Amino acid sequence: MPLDLPPAVLLDRAGGALLGLACGDALGVPYELAPRPAVDQPLSMSGGGLGNYQPGEWSDETQLAVCLAEVTAAGGDLRQDAGLNAFASRLFAWYRTRKGRDLGLFMSPLLAWACGDGRDTPDPTLPASQRLAMSAAHLGPMRRHSPGGEVLALAPVLALAYLGDEGAAADAAAEVGTLLTADPDSVSGLVYFTALIRRAVLADPSEPWFSRLDFSGALEALPVENRMVWQGLASDALARYFQPPRDNSALPAALSAALGAVGATRWETQSDPLLNPFKVALEAAVRNGGDTDTVAALTGALMGAACGQAQIPAAWLREVHGWPGLDSEGLADLGRATALIAFTEGGPAQALRALETLEALAQVQQLTAD
Repeated sequence: MPLDLPPAVLLDRAGGALLGLACGDALGVPYELAPRPAVDQPLSMSGGGLGNYQPGEWSDETQLAVCLAEVTAAGGDLRQDAGLNAFASRLFAWYRTRKGRDLGLFMSPLLAWACGDGRDTPDPTLPASQRLAMSAAHLGPMRRHSPGGEVLALAPVLALAYLGDEGAAADAAAEVGTLLTADPDSVSGLVYFTALIRRAVLADPSEPWFSRLDFSGALEALPVENRMVWQGLASDALARYFQPPRDNSALPAALSAALGAVGATRWETQSDPLLNPFKVALEAAVRNGGDTDTVAALTGALMGAACGQAQIPAAWLREVHGWPGLDSEGLADLGRATALIAFTEGGPAQALRALETLEALAQVQQLTAD
């Protein structure tokens, strides 16, 4: 494996990135667009929300990521037409099986038009990825359909699929982003967040958790002319007394709010090192209110990549679950398989064998340590 990173750490962070996304999503579901929770109010994955979810059930952010992870875990290359078509086809199937359930003002019309619901819709014989891109272009001029933060939920999968090559990760993020939105700034936001998560997964485990987040270095994944807006956004969000946006459903505002929660956690854990930074960050994201499932999901993906699955509260891992019938271990396996395929020349079958071997080795190491 061409990494100076212990395999157990890689697997822990790969699982942590997707599980962090899901835990933030499920934690935010009950509070989405509801009155902000009081500072002393305990938070829980109690379900409900806009989609009437079960306790611990993740919503559309994680479901989107699962659609993509199913492609990457099978060895799909999102820089190629075949991989993009597989992703678009999975999105269409997802839309048709759960139409009308908490899809949001951006994703719902995007998939509806691509699937033929409406006037002057694309030729159904065209490849799925082409129809999806046509829908994005069709909705592009309509301000009310500007991309939501849920597009960024694809970043952890993109990061894991191309851990060995930042340029390839950026290219894949740009290809996927272009399928979903005609807004180039939103596409560059997906590229930036992908690079940020990728670098967190690969960071030196001896560094403190916040030092694993390379906010400046991740800008290198973008063309020079696109860096300033995201550099400014990150700098503002990480300032000590940053006030997160209350209207945080659009993509830039959602990312700003997520980074703000991470930044606030930095200061809080410095004053009390016994706190669990993963838990603190997700609760901070939810307490800000607004589009709580999206913001907490993005916060969780980044914190899970930096801190690993081991830092996610066990109670949350036992509770979290969702479409298409996965529990926490099933979702973590998608992340780990995607990461291993990035470094396995033999494809999915060899990656699965490598995953089983590494998990067995980790169990032996744990028994030895105990």
